[in-house]
Amino acid sequence: MKSIYAFSVVCSRLLAKNGTLILLAAALLFANFTANAQCSNVTYGGTIGSNQSGVVGYNPATFLNITSPSGGSGSMQYMWLYKSSSTDYVFQAVGGASSATYDCPSINETTTFRRCARRSGCSSWDGESNDVCVTINTNTCNNLTSGGTIGSNQTGCVGFDASPITNIASPSGGTGALEIMWFYWNASTGGNMTLINGATGLSYDPGIINQDTYFRRCARRQGCTNYDGESNDVFVDVSACCNATIDQI
Repeated sequence: MKSIYAFSVVCSRLLAKNGTLILLAAALLFANFTANAQCSNVTYGGTIGSNQSGVVGYNPATFLNITSPSGGSGSMQYMWLYKSSSTDYVFQAVGGASSATYDCPSINETTTFRRCARRSGCSSWDGESNDVCVTINTNTCNNLTSGGTIGSNQTGCVGFDASPITNIASPSGGTGALEIMWFYWNASTGGNMTLINGATGLSYDPGIINQDTYFRRCARRQGCTNYDGESNDVFVDVSACCNATIDQI
């Protein structure tokens, strides 16, 4: 009698448990059906353009919307992806890129881009565009054709605090990021041009100068070996000034 009672209890508990599972499964199916009913997704991802190429530091032209995504209903949502050697060629999302077009900043390596689209209310990005590739030629040099100009000559006494040597006209020509260095020479260097460590800007503040000194700015494009962009020379004329007044003589 006890065995029959125990068996009936087990059966009733299994039925109750199975009933709960059935209700849970039905709820999940209903939720999935409701979500799908609210999503009318794109059926075509459209096209973007166009492939480009440049050297290290290249700033690509804006990737344009050639053909818009289509199909489905609801407002359009966009996401952009990129991949390169830095991502192990696995697509990564571009932070903040949520428009039909994308203006990419300067890049230093070959990179592939793709646009994804979906309709509002949908979870999957069914609308994938073609891929656009920006090829970076790391061994290509497209150097400067003009070193620009700097200014200006100055005159002072020993211990002269020279004004900054400013950029009058920037180096130009070629493509790629600018790389700059500054040189000086005077009697202490034997008249030999000497590199100024840490001076990499378009302008330079010499600070205190105690002897006649010349300055020159040199520039090149990133990826190039030679500093083809040489500026004019600026001369700081330093003399031993007599500071005595007439009353002191």
